[in-house]
Amino acid sequence: MLSDMAQTMKGRITAWREKRTVIAAARRGEYDLLQERAESALNDCVWQYGPDHPETGRLLAALAAVYNMQDNAGEAIPLLRRAIAIFERQGGSDCPELPAYWDELADSLAACGDHAEAEKARRTALRLRESHLGDEHPEVADTLDRLALTLKARGRHAEARGLHRRALLIWEATCGVASAEAARCLTHLASLYMEEQRFAEAEPLLERAVDAWRRSPNPDHLYAIITLACYGDLYRRTGRMAEAKGMELRAKAVMMKHVAK
Repeated sequence: MLSDMAQTMKGRITAWREKRTVIAAARRGEYDLLQERAESALNDCVWQYGPDHPETGRLLAALAAVYNMQDNAGEAIPLLRRAIAIFERQGGSDCPELPAYWDELADSLAACGDHAEAEKARRTALRLRESHLGDEHPEVADTLDRLALTLKARGRHAEARGLHRRALLIWEATCGVASAEAARCLTHLASLYMEEQRFAEAEPLLERAVDAWRRSPNPDHLYAIITLACYGDLYRRTGRMAEAKGMELRAKAVMMKHVAK
């Protein structure tokens, strides 16, 4: 019994050390090391548990994530499809991990420019999240917002606006009007109006987004730079150069805080 406990403890220590190594490599951008570790772990898992084990599916998704970090979504797509197939065989649509993998697949497909397939994957993720979590959950809002971005890329702006608005209502109700989620969604909705040159409708949304970032727990969030830059672009495109310069300087100030870290 003591030997079994020792082996268990040894395994946990090894896993802990491996996790720390992987996290450190990710922070340093050492993607070759990450890929090597992910491939080795996947091969070991297939050898030990077989190609259809849930842990094999998780490691396939982990390897896909490493490829996506390297902007190699084409390699990630078949890995994510294999992971999804494993979980669908194991637990069907009730598997709690499936929505996240469908969302990751949609992201990878969109990165490859296949927005039609990305939309299908995103709608599957949305259906599963709504089934598992209900219609008013923050994770449902996240998938709605991402689906709206996919529809925007396909030129279906009216549908995208409706989804952004629905996501915004959920986030404001669950996370607060001064949350990062609400600020990001307001920025997405404003950028949609700007693409249609509907600046008068975009401006109050950006004003709300900037105010949300200011009042949020993390006012210097990296995405706040995008909001500020978007607002600066609106000022510039409507001939207000002084205001544009001020907003761009605010964006630069937030960026410098991250560079200094």
